[in-house]
Parts: sequence; structure tokens; C-alpha cells
Amino acid sequence: MKTNLAIASAILFLLPSLWGIDALRAQEYGSFMEEAGLSSVLYRGRVALRYPFAFNGTVYWSGPEFKTGSLVFNSKRYEGVLLNVNANLHEVQVRWSASSPAVALSPSMVESLSFDSMVFENMYSNPVPGIPQGYYQLLYKGRNHTLYKRVDRNYSDGIDAVDRFLYEHPDANPKVRRIFEPKYSFYIVTDGKGTLVKGAAALRRYFKPLKSRFRAFLFDGNFNKDDDAMYVGVLQIVDEYEK
Repeated sequence: MKTNLAIASAILFLLPSLWGIDALRAQEYGSFMEEAGLSSVLYRGRVALRYPFAFNGTVYWSGPEFKTGSLVFNSKRYEGVLLNVNANLHEVQVRWSASSPAVALSPSMVESLSFDSMVFENMYSNPVPGIPQGYYQLLYKGRNHTLYKRVDRNYSDGIDAVDRFLYEHPDANPKVRRIFEPKYSFYIVTDGKGTLVKGAAALRRYFKPLKSRFRAFLFDGNFNKDDDAMYVGVLQIVDEYEK
């Protein structure tokens, strides 16, 4: 609770300057709209939040760089769009160019998106029972089971959390005592219902009748609970068994 108040206070203090800095200048707007053409509808949303303090880590899904991808927005597909997913706010952001301000898209208008070899689904507008709202990376779609990954980038300025982060990331700035640390969650959807599975023990429980089939994957000492490939490997084995 204390960390949430800290980040909220810092942002509220600088909101007027954020709005003023990030807004597209009026004199640039006409030429921008003309150049963007039909795609300009994507860039009419609110300017995305810029965090008004230095921090270690990233707020984005896998890195701060916006990648060229595609998305379905308001039932229309757009290609060649610079986009990213803010995993702290769980929103899709787009840029017209690498130097332009990021624009946050309304989750009610985004259907799906893909970039950097990743495919995402919107579970704000397409909710699945058992899965919290947000954006999810589709890792595997089999005959009976679908695997999703969620990334959250959570703010922290706690001593233990910051020290742990700095130890795990030796290239981070030790003078900066604010971080966004990642949390990875994996969900399996079966018969329209999602279940959180975190680590080998959870997979053993979920696929209890089949656990002998993938014993090598589910041995706790070998299983990296944050590794996409581990979960995908189990689902592939299950698919083979359930043919």
C-alpha cells in the first residue's frame, strides 16, 4: 500500500507538466494527420503516461523498445505499427514514429495484437473465467488446452526488493532505489476455464493422471518456473497423449 501511494504521489505532483510535454503540438497536428492517413485513428487516444522519476527495470512486456507489429483495433487490422505492451498498467501503446509520444489505446477497442514473434489476446474485452483481466501472450494452442503467459511489472522501493533486483541485474544503476520488477504468471485454459499454474507442482496437480508421461519436465530441480519453454513442453506432451 505504501509503495502504491508513493508512485501515485509522484505522478500526481507532475501531471500538469506531463500533459503539457507529451501532447502533440497544435502546429504539428495537421501535418501528422495528413501523413498518417487512415492509420491516424490509432493515434487519437490519450498520451501514455511518462513516469516522472528514474527507475531500474522496465515497465514494458519484454523491453522498452517499440517493435513493428500488427493489431486489430475497432474490428480493423493495422499492419506496420510501432507498438508495445505496458505491463505495469496493462495497456497497449503505439507510436507514429520512434521519436513521437506513445499513445495508450482503449482496451475496449483492441482485439488482438502481435509483435516481435509474440501474439497477444485481450482479456479485458474477451474475458475467460479464472483469468484476471489484462493482456496475455498466447504461448501454445493445442487440441484441448491453451497456454497463456501474463507479465506484470510491479513498482517497488522496498529495501529488500531493490537490493535483490540490483544483485540479479549487475548492470542496473545502484544509485536509483526505485524499480519495476517482473512477475510472470502462466494460465492453462481447458473447456473455457482458466487455471493459474506456477511451477512443476502446479502442473503435476493439473495433469495428475498424466504426470508419469513428462516426469523429466516436472522434476522440481530441473524446472524453471519462469521459463516459457518448460510449460510449452508439457502441453506438447499432453497433446501427443490425448490424440
